[in-house]
Amino acid sequence: RCASVPSQTPRTSGPGSSTQRGLRLLVAVRGRPIGTRRPRRPERSRILVVTEGVETEVQYLQGLAQFMRDSGMTVRGVRPAGVGKDPLRVLKRAAEIVRADPDGYDDVWVVVDVDDHTTLDDCLRDAPSSGVRVVVSNPCFEIWLLWHYEDARHHQSKRDLDRRLAAHGHEDKNLPVRFPFSKFADASTRSEASLAAHTSLGPNPSSSMHLLVRTIPR
Repeated sequence: RCASVPSQTPRTSGPGSSTQRGLRLLVAVRGRPIGTRRPRRPERSRILVVTEGVETEVQYLQGLAQFMRDSGMTVRGVRPAGVGKDPLRVLKRAAEIVRADPDGYDDVWVVVDVDDHTTLDDCLRDAPSSGVRVVVSNPCFEIWLLWHYEDARHHQSKRDLDRRLAAHGHEDKNLPVRFPFSKFADASTRSEASLAAHTSLGPNPSSSMHLLVRTIPR
């Protein structure tokens, strides 16, 4: 007779065994189920804004983008660059920055004033073929700032605007610490009304700054 061989119960690995650890690895890798792809990080849309002013406009754009982020908005990447030249040279500088940046930009703007510039018409003529959009403020960018505080529909000189902004705490070219970025919607409404049937260049006072501001949130 052959001796009977006792049956053996298969061993079940405990929760801390290498087998169980291997199973867990098959289920998830770094918190992701096997077979799933890591979600792609959305590409960040970028805006280049080249401004005639080197201080006020740059401070405003940086401050507005930060205010929008703090308010929970998803904001596109805004790169402001102040040039301090006449409108045509601002346009040419924008083209130079675009050519030098391998990552490129989704939108390119220049922000200029009417003032007494003789090259504004040339800038407006050449911008479309360069793929650049132009914001023009008449007489200057300060009208856009004033519209954050109050309405202004009658002719304004640069001196008039400086005086009215000084009453709101503005000094020189720097924005006040408590500048009311939250009022950008009010300024946009007044800016849009100032252009009426005009396109980019309107009467005094006017600005097309609202067109740029609308493109900053995603």
